[in-house]
Amino acid sequence: MRERAEALDRAADEHEATANKLNERLRTAQPLPEPIDTAALRERIAEASRLNAAFDARDRRESIEREATDAEAKSAALTDAIAKRKDEMQAAVAKAEMPVPGLTFGADEILLGGVPFEQASSAEQLRTSVAIAMAANPKLRVIRVQDGSLLDEEAMRILAEMAAEADYQVWIERVGVSGTVGIVIEDGAIRSPVAQAAE
Repeated sequence: MRERAEALDRAADEHEATANKLNERLRTAQPLPEPIDTAALRERIAEASRLNAAFDARDRRESIEREATDAEAKSAALTDAIAKRKDEMQAAVAKAEMPVPGLTFGADEILLGGVPFEQASSAEQLRTSVAIAMAANPKLRVIRVQDGSLLDEEAMRILAEMAAEADYQVWIERVGVSGTVGIVIEDGAIRSPVAQAAE
């Protein structure tokens, strides 16, 4: 029991010595500096954050402007290339020997005298179509016309004139019952010459 009491006394003495040393250090220590105004510091930090955000926004804007400038340059280059290609196509068409004067090509359409082919008269469409057919196959001097029953007398006259002038034969499919001209087909078979002659 005495040993424990002595140990406690020694510990108390040590603590008291430590406390005396600390008190001496406090007594001889330099005075504390004036407290820092943290509000001003926080405001400076906030201002720096705002400036950084503004710089980031400026950098993003400059990057987007560069991308837009590059895209505009590419677009202009493509537009120029398309225009050049169109000019080359028009020059090639102008140099080509067309079977019909005034026959050209527009945007996804055929033009005849500067007018869409569909708006040309029936006679002009017929003349153009026959001229193209003749030019497409000059060795086989035969043209076959389907739906000949739809051709009126003027169209037949045009066909006859063009065929005679170019030394072509024109085979015309027509529906009729007289059987006096050409080959008569009945029920999918050619009628016999005897039956045709009897009529």
